[in-house]
Amino acid sequence: MQALWIALLMVLPSGCMSQVMPGQVNCSMFPAGGVAQWGLPCPGNKVDVPLPGKPGVRILPIPGQKPDPNTCPSNAEGKPYLLNDEITPITNFYVRSHGQVPKRALTRDMTGWNLTIDGDVIKTKQFTMAELQAFPVYSRQYILECAGNGRHGYNPNVEHANQWTVGAVGNGNWTGVLLKDVLQSLGLKSTAKYVGWYGEDKKCKGEGVLISRGIPIEKALDNYTMLVWAMNGEPLPAYHGFPLRLIAPGFPGAAQGKWLYRLWIRNQTHDGAKMAAPSYRLPAYPGIPGAFNISDPAQLATMKIITQMGVKSVITKPTRCLTTKNTTFRIEGKTWSGAGDVNSVEVAYDGGHNWHHARVSKPVNKYSWQSWWIDITLPSQGVWRIFSRATDHTGATQPMFAPYWNPKGYMNNAVMELTITVTK
Repeated sequence: MQALWIALLMVLPSGCMSQVMPGQVNCSMFPAGGVAQWGLPCPGNKVDVPLPGKPGVRILPIPGQKPDPNTCPSNAEGKPYLLNDEITPITNFYVRSHGQVPKRALTRDMTGWNLTIDGDVIKTKQFTMAELQAFPVYSRQYILECAGNGRHGYNPNVEHANQWTVGAVGNGNWTGVLLKDVLQSLGLKSTAKYVGWYGEDKKCKGEGVLISRGIPIEKALDNYTMLVWAMNGEPLPAYHGFPLRLIAPGFPGAAQGKWLYRLWIRNQTHDGAKMAAPSYRLPAYPGIPGAFNISDPAQLATMKIITQMGVKSVITKPTRCLTTKNTTFRIEGKTWSGAGDVNSVEVAYDGGHNWHHARVSKPVNKYSWQSWWIDITLPSQGVWRIFSRATDHTGATQPMFAPYWNPKGYMNNAVMELTITVTK
């Protein structure tokens, strides 16, 4: 019995251990101190409410309310078992909005639109879409992931925020131009340090700039960051930024502005809406979960802007809640990293004591996700928890449990799990 109890503690997150006594498992029975899929409804559950035109996503309700497709802002995540495509269909691609979807995006009316680039550039210019499309055009597969993907897995729970599980991610085929080419055509001053963007979205109630974030000039000038007008071979859908958005692969989705009309080249870190702490920032040092005080200016001053996302993997097959007499399965999924290529994926079914190497596909291009798969045979009947973990080309590996608790619930790249019940 003591050995069983020790084994249980080994697979429980540390935030849960203090709540567990022998004979009693709290924390919603293995809640996610990092294993973020435990709270998902089973496939086909009527709790899932999709967004209009996007049957493959489930709306994240405002805390304390029921899912409502008419709620502003619109936020919905992809269902894990529908994320098995090389290119995520738009119908299954997650949506993260902070306010209203702009009227232009809904009507597709380009009247009066242009992209202004000003600030620390030699030449200020207002680009029409035709002028942007005159630059060399590229189509690339890039991951897009919300910084809060996995927030549901933090313990203590991060309240008053979207409870993303594992579906706030997708791999799109983006068509556009390199931001580097556009900026270099104008000439950058030596003082240029940051690109701040502005989109046409407004607050759900009233006017005013809702979000205006950006990226360092070094990221803007790499060979990957793009201004895009098409997704998966068609004009950007309204939810995804029509007519133009920024794609800065490897960075969190919140850095990659939608519905763009202006890029302001700054001589300092951009200070637009949602750039200040604690938004999209992490504490500089690990601390006691739940103890960070966002009302303390001294603590806020230590927070660092999130740039590179972590390494991650997701299990797409088989689906959750599977009950079967079979003991042999093919486990499949996707993997990616904010640093680029993933080198390996491992799978375990014994609480992480033994890991088995899966096969991993080559990436189509840097920052695209990769497929992985492995055939396993479970030893017997019972309830088996399947884990996957990825390691990228820098050597970074997914942690077993949530890395560092933070007051906004960002950057949870802990291993994912699903449960298979094998019967006689």
